[in-house]
Amino acid sequence: MIAYFPDPYPDELWYSVCARFSDRMKFGTETGTMQALYGSRHAIATVDLPHRLGALVCQLPPGHRCTVDTIIDQHTFLPYYSRFLTTSTYAKARDWMGASTKAGVRVKCGACTNRVRPPKYFRSCPECDRENRENLGEAYWRRLFQLPGVEVCPIHEVFLKPSDIRLDPLPNRHKYYSAEAARLGTKVHRVDREDRIHRILLDLARGIDWLLRQERLNPGLEFLHARYQAVLAEKTLATRAGSIRMAELRAHLIRFYGPKLLELLQCALPGHRGDGWLGHLLRKADTAVAPLRHLLLLTALDIDLGRFFETKQPEQPAQKAAAPAGLWPCLNPVCEDRGKPLVKQLERVGPDSNGTEHVIIRCPHCGFAYELRDSAEPPTRATRVVDYGATWKNVLRQLWADTSITLRHMAKMLGVDPKTVKQRAIELGLRFPRPGKRPVTKRGLYVPKPRDPAKQLEEHRRAWMQLRTDNSAAGTKALRALAPALYPWLYRCDQVWLKAHQPVRLPPTVTRVHVDWAKRDEELAGEVATAAHQIRLRPGKPRQVTTTAIGRVLGKQSLFEAALAKLPLTHDVITHVIESGVDFAVRRVHAAAARLRRTQGSFARCQLVRAAGLHHRLEREPRVAQALDYEMRPPVNVIILRDGDPMPPRALRFSTKVPRRIRPLAIVQPTA
Repeated sequence: MIAYFPDPYPDELWYSVCARFSDRMKFGTETGTMQALYGSRHAIATVDLPHRLGALVCQLPPGHRCTVDTIIDQHTFLPYYSRFLTTSTYAKARDWMGASTKAGVRVKCGACTNRVRPPKYFRSCPECDRENRENLGEAYWRRLFQLPGVEVCPIHEVFLKPSDIRLDPLPNRHKYYSAEAARLGTKVHRVDREDRIHRILLDLARGIDWLLRQERLNPGLEFLHARYQAVLAEKTLATRAGSIRMAELRAHLIRFYGPKLLELLQCALPGHRGDGWLGHLLRKADTAVAPLRHLLLLTALDIDLGRFFETKQPEQPAQKAAAPAGLWPCLNPVCEDRGKPLVKQLERVGPDSNGTEHVIIRCPHCGFAYELRDSAEPPTRATRVVDYGATWKNVLRQLWADTSITLRHMAKMLGVDPKTVKQRAIELGLRFPRPGKRPVTKRGLYVPKPRDPAKQLEEHRRAWMQLRTDNSAAGTKALRALAPALYPWLYRCDQVWLKAHQPVRLPPTVTRVHVDWAKRDEELAGEVATAAHQIRLRPGKPRQVTTTAIGRVLGKQSLFEAALAKLPLTHDVITHVIESGVDFAVRRVHAAAARLRRTQGSFARCQLVRAAGLHHRLEREPRVAQALDYEMRPPVNVIILRDGDPMPPRALRFSTKVPRRIRPLAIVQPTA
């Protein structure tokens, strides 16, 4: 039981509360705070979505006002994510934060996978820090200021200042860093109300602050998708059928924010082709997108957040009424009433394979009819023509008889493709080849040939029997390989006859292959050392020489896993060439040191440990520590002496154990 635990301040991060507790208790070790709070030294100090909260609440003194729900709703980032998660994911996240000992809740909420990263350093408002020290006696980390997209304080309208404490990633996952222990910025940079970019950043900060203050608000992604459809339809950025005009919406966002501000907020959009994160947000109703991108879209559309997130379901649209008279135009290129809204009646057809209903618009004057998706906007060009009508066909007959008109010119006048002209001419029984400057033939058109099903069936049966006669010893599988198209056709169209005329099933043949394990062992033993040498000299990130790695290089991984006991010589060679964890760590130290010298020259010991990827236990191993000491040795200068060169003054201290008459070949001096 904890004897004393501080009360959280308004909008304080739970990480900050634990940091103030750690500063006051002054534990001797950095994991002492974890042991006192969570009962485990392996607990992790998480900033955004902490877990093990149930175990922590059980350690609090009696009468403390903090509960698991209070901590989650008022001192973590979950209210920020909850509006844009599915209902099931939100419920699991709350359970995991209270009871789980793993940090998987960050993956569930998309904090690890989205490309909107948190700030690199903890941030604070100089005015808020001054007021907190005057009223509370100390500064603390506010939850709002650590979220991406918040660049200004919405209370004092000043820009936030970064501290010297790293946030992404934390300097130490098992230690809390308080605001009082950090170096906080004190210079005040106020928001310019005349600057449009400053006003946008202030509106974003206020929107995120509003989201954090709304507890237990989780409408679900399906509800948000429906709300987006309604909002975009009001803004004329979506059709009546629900198709989003993505190019116009993308251009509107780029004009509203500007490419530089979008890039600063980690939400850049492609200028020409592609939808970027907008496509994931609007077209995939079950995909979680970073909350900042939702706010950018709503801010650009000038949508009030309180009205948008109303929990009541949107009103269902009324049943589609019949299209009013005179709404649909005729799209016949040769009709006198082309483009005029004269169609008064529609013919409804059943839904297609996707469940979409269609209507047929037929001109009462020329008979031209085209199909359109129900509730779609009136088109300017027919996408699917059901009937060209008598007027269009009569014009085709007249143009076909005039040999001075080319096929392309005729197709342009009729508003179709040249192949469509030829196809319709065949249906009308017009003359082929058509005379003229360039005769028109039926070449390039698909003309269905009349088929006799009985004759086709007899031909396939005869072909199968002939195949069996030519290959009397072959089974069904071999015959299928000889005629890949014949067997499937008979199986689909004449399955009963095919089963009655299949070859007799042949008994399975068992092939016993004797393996000369001694010869294979001798061959592989010589290849193992070469493979291990290749792994060591492989460029890029070092790779440990293990049995699995050698097997992958040789393509014998499954053999090594199943039958290495039958290869004693190979097993002995593998035992001598593989690396232990310490051997691999030593090699990583030398490789990392060479890389650091090549890129930045000098380096500190902690940089070498981090570059080599050493665990703190592995760092204490004698051989690894010796390798680190060797790589951190001070650099020296080597002076090569040739015959006749004078001895540099004060360059060498003679030893009493070495005769002075012996001239040194080289002098090693430590550099300054």
